[in-house]
Amino acid sequence: MEKLFIPSFPKTCLNYQIPAKVETSLESHPKSRKKNLSFVKKKQPIITPDEQLDYLCRNGSLLEAEKALDSMFQQGTKMKRSTYLNLLESCIDSGSVHLGRILHARFDQFPQPDVFVETKLLSMYAKCGCLVDARKVFDSMRERNIYTWSAMIGAYSREHRWREVSNLFRMMMEDGVLPDDFLFPKILQGCANCGDVETGKLIHSVVVKLGMTSCLRVSNSILAVYAKCGELSLATKFFRRMEERDVVAWNSVLLAYCHNGKHEEAVDLVEEMEKEGISPGLVTWNILIGGYNQLGKCDAAIDLMQKMENFGVTADVFTWTAMISGLIHNGKRYQALDTFRKMFLAGVVPNGVTIMSAVSACSCLKILNLGSEVHSIAVKMGFMDDVLVGNSLVDMYSKCGKLEEARKVFDSIKNKDVYTWNSMITGYCQAEYCGKAYELFTRMQEENVKPNIITWNTMISGYIQNGDEGEAMDLFQRMEKDGNVQRNTASWNLIIAGYIQNGKKDEALELFRKMQFSRFMPNSVTILSLLPACANLLGAKMVREIHGCVLRRNLDSVHAVRNSLIDTYAKSGDIGYARTVFKGMKTKDIITWNSLIGGYVLHGSYGPALDLFDQMKTEEIKPNRGTLSSIILAHGLMGNVDEGKKVFSSIANDYHIIPALEHCCAMVSLYGRSNRLEEALQFIQEMNVQSEPPIWESFLTACRIHGDIDSAIHAAEHLFSLEPENPVTENLVSQIYALGARLGRSLEGKKPRKEKLLKKPIGQSWIEARNLVHTFTTGDQSKLCTDVLYPWVEKLCRMDDRNDQYNGELLIEEEGREKTCGFHSEKFAMAFGLVSSSREPKTIRILKNLRMCRDCHNTAKYISKRYSREILLEDTRCLHHFRNGKPALVGPWGGQGGHAWDDGMFTTVRQINIAHGSSIDSIQVEYDKNGSSLWSEKHGGNGGSKFEKVTLDYPHEYLTSVHGTYGSYDIWGHVCVRSLTFESNRKKYGPFGVESGTCFSLPKSESKVTGFHGKAGSYLDAIGVHLQQIPKEDNPSSRIVMHSHQNVHSGDKDFEYSVIQGSVGQNFDIFVALKKKDSTLPSHQPREHAGAEITKNKVVTDTEKAQPKAGGGAKTYGPWGGAGGIVFDDGIYTGIRQINLSRSVGIVSMKVCYDSRGQAVWGSKHGGRGSFKHEKIVFDYPSEILTHVTGTYGPLIYMGPNVIKSLTFHTNKGKHGPFGEEQGPSFTHKTNDAKVVGFLGREGLFLDAIGVHVMDCKISPLKPSPHNAIVPHNNSGVAVIENSPWANKLVLAANGRGEEFERGVVKEPTPSGPGPWGGNGGKPWDDGVYSGIKQIFVTRGNDAISSLQVEYDRNGQSVWSVKHGGNNGVFTHRIKLEYPNEMLTCISGYYGPLNNSDKTNVVKSLSFYTSRGKYGPYGEETGTYFTSTTTQGKVLGLHGRSSAYLDAIGVHMQHWLGNNSKPQYNRASCFKVY
Repeated sequence: MEKLFIPSFPKTCLNYQIPAKVETSLESHPKSRKKNLSFVKKKQPIITPDEQLDYLCRNGSLLEAEKALDSMFQQGTKMKRSTYLNLLESCIDSGSVHLGRILHARFDQFPQPDVFVETKLLSMYAKCGCLVDARKVFDSMRERNIYTWSAMIGAYSREHRWREVSNLFRMMMEDGVLPDDFLFPKILQGCANCGDVETGKLIHSVVVKLGMTSCLRVSNSILAVYAKCGELSLATKFFRRMEERDVVAWNSVLLAYCHNGKHEEAVDLVEEMEKEGISPGLVTWNILIGGYNQLGKCDAAIDLMQKMENFGVTADVFTWTAMISGLIHNGKRYQALDTFRKMFLAGVVPNGVTIMSAVSACSCLKILNLGSEVHSIAVKMGFMDDVLVGNSLVDMYSKCGKLEEARKVFDSIKNKDVYTWNSMITGYCQAEYCGKAYELFTRMQEENVKPNIITWNTMISGYIQNGDEGEAMDLFQRMEKDGNVQRNTASWNLIIAGYIQNGKKDEALELFRKMQFSRFMPNSVTILSLLPACANLLGAKMVREIHGCVLRRNLDSVHAVRNSLIDTYAKSGDIGYARTVFKGMKTKDIITWNSLIGGYVLHGSYGPALDLFDQMKTEEIKPNRGTLSSIILAHGLMGNVDEGKKVFSSIANDYHIIPALEHCCAMVSLYGRSNRLEEALQFIQEMNVQSEPPIWESFLTACRIHGDIDSAIHAAEHLFSLEPENPVTENLVSQIYALGARLGRSLEGKKPRKEKLLKKPIGQSWIEARNLVHTFTTGDQSKLCTDVLYPWVEKLCRMDDRNDQYNGELLIEEEGREKTCGFHSEKFAMAFGLVSSSREPKTIRILKNLRMCRDCHNTAKYISKRYSREILLEDTRCLHHFRNGKPALVGPWGGQGGHAWDDGMFTTVRQINIAHGSSIDSIQVEYDKNGSSLWSEKHGGNGGSKFEKVTLDYPHEYLTSVHGTYGSYDIWGHVCVRSLTFESNRKKYGPFGVESGTCFSLPKSESKVTGFHGKAGSYLDAIGVHLQQIPKEDNPSSRIVMHSHQNVHSGDKDFEYSVIQGSVGQNFDIFVALKKKDSTLPSHQPREHAGAEITKNKVVTDTEKAQPKAGGGAKTYGPWGGAGGIVFDDGIYTGIRQINLSRSVGIVSMKVCYDSRGQAVWGSKHGGRGSFKHEKIVFDYPSEILTHVTGTYGPLIYMGPNVIKSLTFHTNKGKHGPFGEEQGPSFTHKTNDAKVVGFLGREGLFLDAIGVHVMDCKISPLKPSPHNAIVPHNNSGVAVIENSPWANKLVLAANGRGEEFERGVVKEPTPSGPGPWGGNGGKPWDDGVYSGIKQIFVTRGNDAISSLQVEYDRNGQSVWSVKHGGNNGVFTHRIKLEYPNEMLTCISGYYGPLNNSDKTNVVKSLSFYTSRGKYGPYGEETGTYFTSTTTQGKVLGLHGRSSAYLDAIGVHMQHWLGNNSKPQYNRASCFKVY
């Protein structure tokens, strides 16, 4: 063994006068010294510097070696190659990279360094942890052998940089060097760990060609790649073909089976392994146990542990740790702790992961005493330096509320990582110590520990729980800007849930929309946070918007989301949608049933609720507390007290549930509704619930309804004693005492004294109209109420003289009398709902903060009946549903077979599909509900030899009558509907089927058909209708015009939306919110588009109705676009006269005026509603012929369905358009000598798809009219851009001036315009002066504007500039102006140096201002600001300087003198989709 210490040498040692070999010197051999004793002084040999360095290296004296090395170099002595290698080896052994760098600096002393020395130098750096230096040496080597590659690959392997190992193999092959059987396993290990199965396959082929498959180490490594990469079939195939298989090979294939979840097959392999004489080892059993735990089969894993003991294999610490971790991850934490105890009893010493797992179990269970015991074990065994153990202890103490102990452990951890900080910050946030949490948050950054996404989310969550959403939003906005941390879905969920928690629902919905626009996909947590906020009557549109998102993101497969949709739809007044969602669920749990049953009870539909309860019992689903409470309420609505009592008795007797407060309240309501007040009072006493205010509120309601003043006083006394500070309670009690005194009752209760009376509650009502929520208060004196609504309220109210007892009821209300406080708020809301409505009929939804009084109840009934309005009003007690003007239920006519069906009532009927032959086989109806299309289910069988379609010209045409016949169609006498005929207010459709049997008829009246019901089986057995009286409008003198948009105020920002409504499939009517960039609605639009005024119905004659007549030779192209919506086809006509388009971010709708042999015929409007821009394309027919249509389509929302984005109409005179944003895939059907004679496609919320009918004909080209025709691309010189490499991304202006600029007085363009602004580098350029600018392409890098290219207009001709700048751009922007109506008026931006070391200025950012708004900014707005001018005028050319970047830019301006233009208005021209 070599010496560990340096011997003491005489001073001459430094002069190299020591013996060359100490171990052979005379002084070191006493025996030899005695035999050769001499008094003659011998001369000591002089050793060389290389020998001294070798000696120092062997003895580890690197410091002295370094000094000797410096002395050697100073004397100019060269070192031997062997000495150099020995020194490098010493550096490797001692990890002295400092000496290694000195040696590397002297590497040039070797005139011709060989590859072996360079490889040794590379190995020194690699084994000393300097991977970068090793790679530099590797890259600088002229020649590399297999040992060089092996050293470099080994270096990356030690650092676990497996991807680089795989890449080095490919480089090695390109270099012509083949790995050997030692290097192949290292490379294959890298492929396996990084999942690079392709490289593994390549190595496999190389190994086969080299004939190395017989090498067991190589074969095992290939097998491990296939196993770890999940390639089970390849692993199995390779395993079966192996000539020799050891336990390593068996373990690899077992791992492959376990990774693929085939654990049973893995166990079979173990038995096969035993048959081949290979005993399963500890690793084999650990693989199987770990696989079963990952699959959640912990019991099977425990059985395997027992089985391995039978095989004589003792479980080690990894076996126990895998078992404990598996139990914890599968929720069996108590069992995990018991396993931890058994591990100690078995004498197995835990490792850090075992301790961490045990602490984690204690943390989840919040078992402090056991966690402290594990802590003491960690201290005794020296695991406190393990950061994982420390982190778990901090988390455990924090969750158990012991923050002081948690802080002690936190402070004791030396090398804290981000998870350590997160654990402590989480503890403080959960304990609502946000100040201390923020201190740690700041401190961790000071200690150069960067907060991760979990840190930021934890801080946001802490402030949310503290009710400080302002600080939470500040952190939310800072995390990307200051923390450079990308938000995730959890971040959005936290901030959305926080705003909902603090009552700011509008802001939460705005954040939800912004989240989707930011391309973050909402998940089920997002939806489940938002839906409860929409569970009221004002949230009907919001819940449909959220439902639309659910359908787009495929979240309807999440069971909890569907349950929440059922509950929210029911509470928002759409019980029909709730039922539709319920029917579409394949699996239903107790929450599903409770949600719909509770919804029916809320809507007063006790029959369907009880039917569902019976169906639930049939399917053997056990009810819970909520179910039974709803069923008791349903029996109360039905007036069936005995059945309700049976249900209450079954709660404890049959279902073993202790009755709760909600069951007792339901029973009091059950007795009260049936006027069995004495039994109700007896029940209260027996159940001992006298101390619960809801009990007495229910009892008081029953007393008021049935006029029992004595019982009401008794209830009032209890209520006042329980809630003396409640103003609503005190108000009710005061009225009851006053009424009792007038009726001569003796009052001995706690009558409130006048000096202690609290302020009376003020009634408030809310109503939603055109996506805005309007608030009204009792006695409202706002201008809207005083000028418009008061006359309406006075007209609508029937002011009857009321006594204190009215129809046997007590006049006791939560709100003051209208004689003293003014009209109640709900009357203003109902009046507002009437005068603001433009479509008939309409549902009025009102939310109120107090209980509705009797007079307002009667007023609502009158309005519902008089104006055929459905009124939903939700107060603090219940949901009032007024439908006195509800449709009459007529029929059904026909047979008694089949099952009953009822589509319900809608606004009107749009379309009917009839399948018939000898009888009516089936019908399917498309309804309209408040402007949205909804399809019914198909009623009947799948037969029918003929299929007919009745399409009504909605909204002008509606069904008024149905008649037909019914009778037997077979020898068995089965009766069904044989024929049907439909009549509208315009024409008659039918008859369909065979007119045979008994006739039935619904005569025409002042009503319209709004729905169908009947019976159906294999045929349509019977049919009936819902009739709605056609309302007579009073045409009030005042009109309220409301824009179809929504403003959400948040701080200083206004977020504006339009909500577009339409149908999805055949089941749902959903909403999509669109966000505008500008803050005002375009006031220059026609009134019929900008507002919601009630307009006169247009009288449409039969000749105006589209009556397509097919012509010979027509061809159909398309439709192009999405697959959503419903199919439409206008048919074939003679030509096209006019096209009306409505658009926002896409084409919303289209309506076409056709020519039918010289007569103008309008087709139906196809698409949705909610557009902001309307286009009218009028062709100069017949001289101007529409020849073909082009356009683009794509999704409006991230991962949304495709719709038509833009349309361009090409004629023989030119082209019209493009209309819309030219984004997404394009389509065309351009053919020679053809004309468009009809349109078809799909329609829904938008124009989903479009196609054309084309007729071949000879078309003579005409000279384009200069005032309204646009020269086609192929004549304009623009075609070069269509195929250019520039990204075809259009940018629309934000907001700005109106359509046209009034030029007024102008002066000539400046020969050398303002600017250029920027740097002095690059070459100057000047495009000159033109008539105008059509479009601009801007490319930018990460730091500056790279290039600019402009398309100018010169007297109608398109002229392109050269590209000014370099080719280093990353992002491309296309700014396309609607020339000549839109012109460039100003440019602005910033310029500055590229970086701190570069003093040359370049343009960093650009913004372009036009007559319609602003484009940009493009680039980073840092540096010096510049702007071209503030004077009114237009830019006619650009000049500047350019090199690799755009160095500077200036403009040529044409200014207007004075201000002769008319006042301009803002125009909405860009929207973003949420």
